[in-house]
Amino acid sequence: MTASEGRYRALDGSTLVLMGSSDTEDGQPGFTSVGTATFTEPAIGRYDLTSGPRTLGLTVAFDPVLGVGMEVVEQYSTTDGQISLVAGHTPPGPDGAVWEIGPDGTPVREGVTFAVWEGLRFSLHAPIYGSPSVAVGRARRLFEHLRISEDQAGIALRPAQRVVFYLDEGPSVLHDVADVALLEVMQLTRRTAAVVPRQPGTVVPGGELFAYVPDHGSGDHVEPADGYLHHDAFLRKVTSSAIVTILPHERATEDDVMALAVDLRADWVGADS
Repeated sequence: MTASEGRYRALDGSTLVLMGSSDTEDGQPGFTSVGTATFTEPAIGRYDLTSGPRTLGLTVAFDPVLGVGMEVVEQYSTTDGQISLVAGHTPPGPDGAVWEIGPDGTPVREGVTFAVWEGLRFSLHAPIYGSPSVAVGRARRLFEHLRISEDQAGIALRPAQRVVFYLDEGPSVLHDVADVALLEVMQLTRRTAAVVPRQPGTVVPGGELFAYVPDHGSGDHVEPADGYLHHDAFLRKVTSSAIVTILPHERATEDDVMALAVDLRADWVGADS
């Protein structure tokens, strides 16, 4: 894997800089940023938001695993991009069960609407559950009160005038290194530092490395990552500004996973930096 640098914009406008494999380059298709936004105005509400490549939003909206009978019920353009509202119902469970039984005893599936924004290179989507008429109204309010800016590294969100929102979960960046591992990266803050083990890890270039080994029945056992990787284990690398969780792909070799973990550099730069 040849070294390269990639910049990934998180939803709050901060930037993750990754140095590592050739897959860590600006705009790689495996990159998404996620977060949960809560508006202080109750009428607007709370949304689980995901940004990613331009095609991701509608691909998710029409995924039969997530919804059935999905159709575009509204589509319009804004100064930021194009809005699509895709409505339908949640699919039945694996045993054919539905979410609830109506007053007359007939099965009722929960409605789901995907609010999708598409820009030039990236998209943003949010699932909204409930009756389509209510969910579509919530989706409209979301985009009325959200301003989206886009560059080659991703998108950033800010509230419209006289509205306040905050990300109470995230933002984090997910990046797939093909055939090796999924990286889940979050900024190192007082809140996120709670996941960092108290005991020292293995010192490697750019940070400390920990191995999380499943201990069935009692959670994960944490130990320094000093060369051997249990087949069910995942790794976590802690740098001066970021926490990188490394989830190996099923067919990845131990050598490739460890090489990625050791060589990877992660630097989280604040939105105002």
